[in-house]
Amino acid sequence: MESPVLSKQLELSELKQIIKNRFSFDRRKVIFFTLNSCLLGLAVFSLFSAITLESNSQIFRIRTYLTDQNLQNREQARKLETILIPQNIAQLCTIVSSIIGYYGIYQKSQKILHLFPISLGISLAFRTIATIVIISYFNTIQSVFEEEVGTFITLQILFLAFNWLFCVFAYQQFKKAQVEYHIVTKDRERLIMDNNMAYELIKKIIKN
Repeated sequence: MESPVLSKQLELSELKQIIKNRFSFDRRKVIFFTLNSCLLGLAVFSLFSAITLESNSQIFRIRTYLTDQNLQNREQARKLETILIPQNIAQLCTIVSSIIGYYGIYQKSQKILHLFPISLGISLAFRTIATIVIISYFNTIQSVFEEEVGTFITLQILFLAFNWLFCVFAYQQFKKAQVEYHIVTKDRERLIMDNNMAYELIKKIIKN
């Protein structure tokens, strides 16, 4: 027969583990929400920056070698349009994946959970396509030695690499937070079950 002292120690260790699991989930959730919010903010900012180009608005506009192209020139306008299309698709997919990410941690549906990495992967694919198009348009023999163009292309490559690392890290945190949430959910269900059993036992004792 198990002694009361040993039983009490087991209960305390289980309670400590439950608290530890909850703390681990809350910490992981904060990390993921921070990364997710950064991705969402950058995507919205970039999307508005691209949209306001057509109206020559200075709101959200970033002046770079790409955005300073002469839109009256049909060839340059076509180049800019070709680049902005995959960029905008990438930003829209990032926004969708970020919104899914906020609610995906608390979902049990596998369909919803699969949408986050899919939309994130699509955004990275289109971001990569946009970067390749930029390099193919501007990395010519004449422009390789122009410091402004070279710096712009280098920044595009670095931003793509940073975007990949950022998204991969966000996805890792999403998966870990999801696993920890399921552990916390099981802990909560077990506590509710134990409380219900204790409540029923007290009711029987009172009746007797």
